[in-house]
Amino acid sequence: MKPPSRIISDPLRLALNSGGHVAFHWEITGNSLQVNGELPACFAHVALQGIVKAGALHALIHEEDLPAVKQQWTQLLQGTLAHPESGMQVDLRLQDSKIGWRWVCLSGQVAERDAQGQALQAVGVLTDIMARKAHEERIGRLRDLYAALRQTNQAILHAEDREALFNQICRIAVERGGFQMAMVRLVDPASQELIPIAGHGTKLPQAPIARISIDAEKAEGKGPAGISIREQRPSICNDFLAVGFHDEWIALANNVGFRSVGSFPFRQDDEIIGALLLYAEEKDYFDQELIELLEEMTNEISFALDNFEQQSRRTEVEAALANSEKLKNAILQASLDCIVSFDEAGHIIDFNPAAERTFGHVRADVIGQPLVERLLTPASGEQFEQGMADLLQNSDSPLHKRRIELWAVHAEGMPFPVEVAVAPIALDDRLVFTAYMRDISEWKQSQAILADSEARYRQLIDLSPEAIFVHQHGKFVLLNQACVQLFGASHSGDLLGQSVRPFMHPDYKEISKKRALALPMGELITGQVEEVWLKIDGTPFHAEASGSKFIYLGSPAVQVVMRDISARKLAEALQSAQNEILGMIAGDEALPDILATLTRLIEDQSERGKCAIALLNAARTHLHAVVAPALPRELVESMTGLAVGPCHSSAGTAVFRREPVLAADIATDPLWIMWRDQTLTHGLQACSAWPIFGKNNKVLGALSLYYRDPHLPSAKELQVIEIAANLAGIAIENKETEDRIRYLAHYDEMTALPNRALFNQILNHAMKTAHRRHQKLAVMFVDLDRFKNINDTFGHSAGDQALQEFAERMRGCLRENDTVARMGGDEFYVLIEELVDGQIAAGVAEKILEEASRPFYVDGQECHLSASIGIALYPDDGGDAMALLKNSDIAMYRAKSDGKNAYRFYSASKNMHSVERLALESQLRRAIDNHELELYYQPKVDVFTGRINGVEALVRWHHPDLGLLPPQHFIPMAEETRLIIPLSKHILRIACEEAHAINKASGYPVRVAVNLSARQLDDNHFPEALQQLLEQTALPADLLQLEITESMVMDNPEQAVEIMNRLRAMGIRLDIDDFGTGYSSLAYLKRFPVYSLKIDRSFIQDIPTGPNDTAITQAIIAMAHSMGMRVVAEGVERREQAEALRQFGCDEYQGFYFSRPVPLTQLLDLLSNQKNWMQVMPASLKAS
Repeated sequence: MKPPSRIISDPLRLALNSGGHVAFHWEITGNSLQVNGELPACFAHVALQGIVKAGALHALIHEEDLPAVKQQWTQLLQGTLAHPESGMQVDLRLQDSKIGWRWVCLSGQVAERDAQGQALQAVGVLTDIMARKAHEERIGRLRDLYAALRQTNQAILHAEDREALFNQICRIAVERGGFQMAMVRLVDPASQELIPIAGHGTKLPQAPIARISIDAEKAEGKGPAGISIREQRPSICNDFLAVGFHDEWIALANNVGFRSVGSFPFRQDDEIIGALLLYAEEKDYFDQELIELLEEMTNEISFALDNFEQQSRRTEVEAALANSEKLKNAILQASLDCIVSFDEAGHIIDFNPAAERTFGHVRADVIGQPLVERLLTPASGEQFEQGMADLLQNSDSPLHKRRIELWAVHAEGMPFPVEVAVAPIALDDRLVFTAYMRDISEWKQSQAILADSEARYRQLIDLSPEAIFVHQHGKFVLLNQACVQLFGASHSGDLLGQSVRPFMHPDYKEISKKRALALPMGELITGQVEEVWLKIDGTPFHAEASGSKFIYLGSPAVQVVMRDISARKLAEALQSAQNEILGMIAGDEALPDILATLTRLIEDQSERGKCAIALLNAARTHLHAVVAPALPRELVESMTGLAVGPCHSSAGTAVFRREPVLAADIATDPLWIMWRDQTLTHGLQACSAWPIFGKNNKVLGALSLYYRDPHLPSAKELQVIEIAANLAGIAIENKETEDRIRYLAHYDEMTALPNRALFNQILNHAMKTAHRRHQKLAVMFVDLDRFKNINDTFGHSAGDQALQEFAERMRGCLRENDTVARMGGDEFYVLIEELVDGQIAAGVAEKILEEASRPFYVDGQECHLSASIGIALYPDDGGDAMALLKNSDIAMYRAKSDGKNAYRFYSASKNMHSVERLALESQLRRAIDNHELELYYQPKVDVFTGRINGVEALVRWHHPDLGLLPPQHFIPMAEETRLIIPLSKHILRIACEEAHAINKASGYPVRVAVNLSARQLDDNHFPEALQQLLEQTALPADLLQLEITESMVMDNPEQAVEIMNRLRAMGIRLDIDDFGTGYSSLAYLKRFPVYSLKIDRSFIQDIPTGPNDTAITQAIIAMAHSMGMRVVAEGVERREQAEALRQFGCDEYQGFYFSRPVPLTQLLDLLSNQKNWMQVMPASLKAS
């Protein structure tokens, strides 16, 4: 075997490379293939390097070409080729990593055979033929395109219309021209887009084709098609994906697979009307020669379109001429009018079928006969002949192209009325005439019927209670008396002939015009329409109207039926305004804002009035707080403080008389003597005033209406004022009630002293001041001895008098900056500030004991009392308010135990108390782990049904030494030592676990309420922890209620609202506990997502006999219900309390009257036996 170097020498290898050839040597017996070492540039991306087997070369050959290659090699090796001396030669495609496939020519020859002729070695050459293939494809395309052009010419000759031509051209371009897709689009002038008309292709999209615009400013107008239309020339894009068109076009190109696009515009009548769009798969498909051929094709299309247009016009003209002649004959034959032609002598020369039917003559019988003698009565004949004589003399004739009424004669001799008009016609050199005659017998009869109908129509309109008018050409032509009254006219003559538009409100003129134009003849407007019209004096009024078109007196007209709805619109406006005012009241908006809104409401509905509202002062002697946004400020300021009396302008007099006062002219009215000049100076000449009443007919203020000219209120204004005065009364009374609630929440009504809640606030503030100034203060607990004897002997009224007097005596014992407060009953607190030591407090206590010992005189009877006083000092006896109050309480009981009528300081035994406290704290820590805590439950009962709706969980401590301890013995300590956090978590878990048993026993939802600690409300992570607990115990969130106090919320209201909203979003209901004992802003309260308020037991214990607590309880219930909250009363111990709560509208109660707090087992028995105990409930407490 010859070595490769001898078969393919280096010079030969170099020559091959320089010519774009690759040589290889194949050792057939060992199947070893060797490619010459250095590849030419054109083969740089063909993986020939490293090939050592023939199979590796085969792997690079296109699967369509491989069979032919194998066949050629087989024939070459076997020596069966037709010309073996020439070797083998075949075109094939090799895989190229850059362009995909590269065309090459494979030439091969056997280099060596053995003695038997078996091929041992072969050599081959791969030659790059890409240029040749491209040239062949180009020649093929041109050949195909020439064929397509020939077929296009054939299509132009045979196409019947342009749509067929477009479809044929698209089909030829694809099937014969070799394009992937072809499309014809026409310009739409309205949308400035190219609309697809025809298309053909192997991948023509079925979905809506992408939009193409001819607007250069739009993205859709920047492609070849838009450019070709605008620039009136072919536009080519030979690499569509590289230009950067918008996404929709790029997606289409990728889906269809085209790379080159050409757009060729065509014309019709020298105007560009569309373009032929051609799409090809290859890049750089369009060359100049191809473009010129395609441009020639589009020129042929333009020529064909012009021929289509010319042929279409010629066909239309020919058809029009034929139709015109047919139409003339058809008109003559089908005309409903009689058409009779006659010559200058008056003889009939033509007689159409309508004339035959009308006159009863056959055409042949009247041709050549005198028209006057055969068709007209003698009198009408003379009139006709005179008219014809005038016409022949070119003078004015009534017959010439005008219709006149004559009497004709039927063939049977019956006369009948006709309309006649004559028109002369010149035919060559002679003149003929055509008479147009119409039988008007039926029209005459209709006219008589119409006249009778119009008379009856007028009568119906006159009798209608609704306002009706008819207008023609925009003017009143007919109206009834109701319409005269509606427009405020004196009589119909004020309106008839007048234009309708001045009576339309300017805001409705254009609307009414459009509506009338759109109204079909004889049809009503759909439904009634509401508009504003003007009376004859310009006063606006609301109207409900409907209209219809009809013929009146021979001309189109519009009938309008109208109803005055001003009263209804006023009522609607007042109702809307009333809802707005009541909404402001319920929303706790400021009273001046509510009253200002009310004045604007009145002024909007008044004709010319300016409103003012003034409030009556507490002494009921003067009007103040005047709200009058539209009146001059100087006048308002001067009217503030107006006295109530018989001659104090309209407002002061109206309040004094308790009735409206109407002053039509301030200049002459005696009530305005003192106020006349300053009022007239501001241009106000009339004023009417009305007193504002509350629920119990109590005068609360005055509402005034001022005018700039002498004037009395209209009926409409009186109606508005009546409603407005009532709303003002509600707003003012609501504000007074709210102020009253605020007062009662912080002051004792009987003694006017601060109550427990306010005293706590004052004490906390005083402690902060004392701490800052390094001072002391003293808290005294004062309890009257033997006070019960006065109540039992002389009655509660006498006891109240004694308490009021004792309160006054204590005030006299204190400095101005000291505070005395009533806790309830005969218990008082005293706060002494700015102390150095306890001696000043002791001195004050001695004064109070002295005042308590002086006799009290009740209804002439002398009574004797004494007092026991406990004193605790800050900071010695406590660092917070709770500790000071508790220690003063302890000291007071020590004073009582020492014989009463004495005072005691909190003693040094507090050290022993602290030791006991530390021990108790340690035991409480172990109690949680030892499960010594148990929940007792107190039912919350529906006031009206007697059913248990919920329970409050109250913790008890089973102390190993002290027995069962209530929460007040350890909860405060837990709060101070932060044990409250694990304790609260433990209580919540027990409540959630036991809630399942509670609800199983009840058979219906019973919510378990748990008291929340202040520290939990301050914990931003508390909602998440609670959510996790609910999931662990599988308790639905709506079965858990959390109770919080006012003071807890008000410490940090913004954070509290955020935490509460998160809890509410989880489905948990929130209650305000002990409501009324702390301080809370109503503005905040309405923001809290609270489900119910719990009235503190201190307000319940004296109802229904105690007027103070009764009033507070009723006010809280009313306020809570107005804010959408339920109300629960705590501490109900007597039947009369429960029944009173039912009458007050309270929702639920809890207390010893129904059940003390009980363990879980007893609660489950209560729920299971609920039917039995409901039977013994008082009837007044069951559902009515």
